[in-house]
Amino acid sequence: MSAQMRLSLDLEQVFTRLGLKQFSPLACGVAQDVTSRKTAEAEIAKHWAAAEAARAEADALRKATLTLTENLRMDALLDTLLQTLRTIVPTIRPASC
Repeated sequence: MSAQMRLSLDLEQVFTRLGLKQFSPLACGVAQDVTSRKTAEAEIAKHWAAAEAARAEADALRKATLTLTENLRMDALLDTLLQTLRTIVPTIRPASC
């Protein structure tokens, strides 16, 4: 008796014990554990968000560098640095606001 035939007979016995009327191998679905896939998708999303944050930071620094090299006046230089810092450093607000 082949393994497939034995499996078919075992499934038929399970169906009978469960009180199901008919056994059809085609009616049986495939149970699949998707935990590893969901974990991988969560990791990908986390890495994607980190990459986006790094890209935004690099873009802000690139713009600041370009502006700094175009204009070496002290007031323009300080304005550019402050604008870049506002972009990169998250705003921290006091708890009372």
